[in-house]
Amino acid sequence: MLTKNGKKLILTCVMDSYQTGPSSQPTPTSQIQITDTGGTERNTSTSTTNTSSFINALNHMATNTSTTSTTNIRCGTGTTEATEDDYKLEVEATGLTCDSVVTAVGSNDTKTYTATFSNTTDADITVTEIGFFMCYAYNGYNYSNFLLDHIILDTPITIPAGESKAITYEIGF
Repeated sequence: MLTKNGKKLILTCVMDSYQTGPSSQPTPTSQIQITDTGGTERNTSTSTTNTSSFINALNHMATNTSTTSTTNIRCGTGTTEATEDDYKLEVEATGLTCDSVVTAVGSNDTKTYTATFSNTTDADITVTEIGFFMCYAYNGYNYSNFLLDHIILDTPITIPAGESKAITYEIGF
């Protein structure tokens, strides 16, 4: 389910692209409030964002896997139905490590992101929810992770102890 964060960012970026035109340096037109994974409302400006740079930001973030906290795909074990008010996973899975670069392929209409997660525990982990996150700037150069899309899986994915699985997430624009 597309969250309010995701809706606000996408709508604002599209509106800004219409207001600023194809200029290489769009002027600030919008300030929005989005909720980070800690539940804190953050003011963010789309002054440097238009539709194409928003997609570029998604592409850039897809290659940033220095820690699991910056990975754009996260796995969880929650089972409560996803809502547009979600700002984090219900229960983020522990013991999963994103051990491959998240790749983004596709056009400006659709992007497919794939990440490989390894189970570093001695027990199986059953993934029941997946979230797509974006690291986004607020108040200048401070960054935080924001949940853009959240789904509860109809068919859970079990990652056996010591094994890895690739998880793919497709987003259409």
